[in-house]
Amino acid sequence: IYTHGGRVASMTSTGNNLYTCLTNIYNNIYKIKYEGNYYRRDIGLDYLLAHANKRKLKIGIISSSRGSSIVKLLAENNNVEIIISNKLTSILDKARENDITYMYLPIKDKKEYYSKLANILMSFDLDLIFAVGYMNIFPAKFCKTFENKLFNIHPSLLPEHKGLYGDKVHQTVLEKGDIFSGCTLHHISPGVDEGKIVLQ
Repeated sequence: IYTHGGRVASMTSTGNNLYTCLTNIYNNIYKIKYEGNYYRRDIGLDYLLAHANKRKLKIGIISSSRGSSIVKLLAENNNVEIIISNKLTSILDKARENDITYMYLPIKDKKEYYSKLANILMSFDLDLIFAVGYMNIFPAKFCKTFENKLFNIHPSLLPEHKGLYGDKVHQTVLEKGDIFSGCTLHHISPGVDEGKIVLQ
């Protein structure tokens, strides 16, 4: 491909609704590669948000981290029903400060842990469950139980930086000299960082 910059390519998708079309595009646009290319990740987002269902969504958060990536969510949104952490971190303080139900649930036996975690989450009848800095791999059965409800907030743009976590993610972004960085919201599947991308 030879280009002198500017808008040089576009993608089109057909489907039953705008959300499906946007998801198809953002899950496949990375296949177009050439030196210096980049693409916007916000096309259609304003329309989707403006025409979204106004029913209050019930959100749960699972974490191993301080939860620094959800500060704005907690400040602007009262939809978070529960925060569960397997580590004693300041995310539990954030839950207390925002009057959100919280629970410290350490991992001792993984099978027992995921069974307890699933029961707790089901009791809250959640619409969305976000893994925020969660440093463990979800078993396939757990992923199936919460299929289409379970999402990971990955601290970089996938698929370029999949399989990485913590500071390793940011180090690879710097080493590659990426012009653009950000985070990726994607479905959680048994394969690490292989679920469909929802938003970047």
